[in-house]
Amino acid sequence: MRVAALLICLAWTLNAQAAPASPADMESLLRSMQLDADSDLQKRMHAGKEPLVTFDNATHQQCFDRQVRIMTSDLMRESLSKRLGDEGDRIVAEWARFLETPSGQVFLKSFTGSRQEAEAMMAEMDPEELRKGDAFALSRTGRILIEGLNISPVMDAADFPRFMRKVQEECGVDLQGAQKT
Repeated sequence: MRVAALLICLAWTLNAQAAPASPADMESLLRSMQLDADSDLQKRMHAGKEPLVTFDNATHQQCFDRQVRIMTSDLMRESLSKRLGDEGDRIVAEWARFLETPSGQVFLKSFTGSRQEAEAMMAEMDPEELRKGDAFALSRTGRILIEGLNISPVMDAADFPRFMRKVQEECGVDLQGAQKT
């Protein structure tokens, strides 16, 4: 009977400690991985793509394009947060610690598009540090976040009118006058 009570208390304690990642922690993680709306990576991801809407006024176009990046970042944060679930706080904390290590820095360089710099860093790394990086990437925590980053978030139909209102408010544009591409 005591063992059963102890196991119930242990399970309850572990559940009480598990929590989704806070919005601030998610924002910090996305910023460190250059997935926030104003990062160079986000700008490069959207550069060269056909804009959803074009404006004659360059200021309106820049504002609209930024709102698209904000929406993309918000969708990524929501999608990733759902993927991390009740373990989010732990996973984000472990990733934050990992990203501060030499292996984590190599991962960031590789992820953000500086492959040559990442390879140069790896060539000079201690083999033990390389093993630690590989072990982390293959760990449950590493796999969960990497899989979460591979999800392409999609705006649902209910989000679109909200997005368009925000564009009108933030950019001061009449979307009726915009040209859809």
